Amino acid sequence: MYGLKLDIPYQPKVPYDWKSREPWVQLPFPQSEYDDRIRRVREAMRAFGLDALVIYGAPGGEEASARWLTNFSTFGGPQAVVVPPDGEPWLFCSRNLHGEPMHSLYWQTWVREAHPAAAGDGPAARAAEMLASTDAKRVGVAGWETIPRTWADALARGLPGRELVSATSMLIELRSVKSPLEIDKMRQASMVAGQALKAAMDACRPGATEHQVSGIAHQVLFGLGAEAVAFDTAVAAGPRTGLKHSVPTGRVMQEGDMVFIDIGARMDGYNSDLSRTFVIGEPSAEQRRFLATAERMFKVWLDEARPGSVVPELKKKCQEIAYAEGYVEEHMPMGQGHGLGTAVWEMPWFSFEANQVLKPGMVFALEPMLVRLGFGTAVVEDTMLVTDSGVEALSGLPTAFYS
Repeated sequence: MYGLKLDIPYQPKVPYDWKSREPWVQLPFPQSEYDDRIRRVREAMRAFGLDALVIYGAPGGEEASARWLTNFSTFGGPQAVVVPPDGEPWLFCSRNLHGEPMHSLYWQTWVREAHPAAAGDGPAARAAEMLASTDAKRVGVAGWETIPRTWADALARGLPGRELVSATSMLIELRSVKSPLEIDKMRQASMVAGQALKAAMDACRPGATEHQVSGIAHQVLFGLGAEAVAFDTAVAAGPRTGLKHSVPTGRVMQEGDMVFIDIGARMDGYNSDLSRTFVIGEPSAEQRRFLATAERMFKVWLDEARPGSVVPELKKKCQEIAYAEGYVEEHMPMGQGHGLGTAVWEMPWFSFEANQVLKPGMVFALEPMLVRLGFGTAVVEDTMLVTDSGVEALSGLPTAFYS
């Protein structure tokens, strides 16, 4: 099909053709879910005037769209997913551990035409080779803004006379409203992270170290089925809590310490994000007022956010609460939240400039915060679902302790 050559210098010893892979495939969703995603992608392609699509995926936060469409999690190297004008998608990956695709997670994906490619620009060259034999004139590239220069050159060289345009925003928008099955997965990821966070909070006492608390949280998180942490877990106690994000250290916790913990679970590619700040022992009057103000800011969203709400308007109401308490310098207007899904940062956008409107099925991390250097961070963060009538915190953890 399409006259594509698939020869590679090393011939794998473990067969990776679809017949060999199929018995090993364990998808987190039924095939119908992925079929529907392909259908939606092609509808969006038609709306954008695209004849074909190439999706760039790479470790370190760049694989979200590729994972969403194929369930393939690249094992250390970049991948190209190709949606041709007709027929099934293709997948090319340049990282093949030991030269064996089956050692490199090819058994994860439902895509029948999944093949190794040479290192460097190999996946892009394969994608161009495939599309060159089609009549696709206008090709969208999801990840166009971040692909390596060599990939851009390989696509342009292999597709002379074809128009290459960015399709990044198209894929991000498609992912922004979750299906019922995706919502179930994100609820699961949130509850797992919630139990890990609760275990970590329970472990914070005088004499415990940040490393020990982090270890307890990770034991619970992985014991409940997480495939990975969604990001590096933060555990900070005492004055460093005012730096907000911090990797755990060997610092011994003390009575009166403010403690900030930020943790997320990744379940079958879907990420949650939770954080809480609390005090070991009895909080001082200022610690209590500081933390209570953050809880009131979070409650604005619980009470008022719903489909049709405009994100900057809710952010301004949180700012008003902070300012009324005198926390002008401590209020962080840029840090109120971010969308979640197969990426840790995606739609809905929380910048003032985006003017984002909430829609049912969107999922985001909500984290209106106060930060004072040398004193602490006050924040309640949870993974939130936009329902038909409001928003719901998915972790199952309490969101108020001091208010």
